Amino acid sequence: MLSRKKGPSTERSAGEGRMTYLDASTRVEGTLASEAAVRLDGSFRGDIHCQGELIVGPSGQVEGDVWAQGAQISGRFRGKFIAEGTVILRRGSRFEGELHYRDLVVEEGAHLVGTFQRLEEEPLEAGTPVGTAGDFYARRIGRNREAPEVAEEGTDTERPNEGGVS
Repeated sequence: MLSRKKGPSTERSAGEGRMTYLDASTRVEGTLASEAAVRLDGSFRGDIHCQGELIVGPSGQVEGDVWAQGAQISGRFRGKFIAEGTVILRRGSRFEGELHYRDLVVEEGAHLVGTFQRLEEEPLEAGTPVGTAGDFYARRIGRNREAPEVAEEGTDTERPNEGGVS
């Protein structure tokens, strides 16, 4: 007698495995709400609320406000973007605007203009605002995200050479 082994559940949550797709010949203005991932290779102007990942292909152009679980941007984006997960800015992409993200990956050759803020569960130590050059600098030299020391106005204090860079 043959029996079927019971393995992991094959049930999918709403939107999993599905994708909304706008091809390169499509231009849309308005509001897009999707329970699935969204791939845009065309042009979109308006607001997007995506419960999956937003993928902007190399020919894709998005202008507006976006909330998504994550994103991969290879084309152009202009506006405000809030991602609960990881945002990947691919080589050749252009991002202009305001980005709030949990994790950010920027490939060499991506163009970024705007403000960037990491979504944190706890505030940074030493009062450094999230997404500033000081935050980036601190992480690069491994100082546990503390802001670099800054001499008070009117003093002539030198900082030691940290990290061996002169």
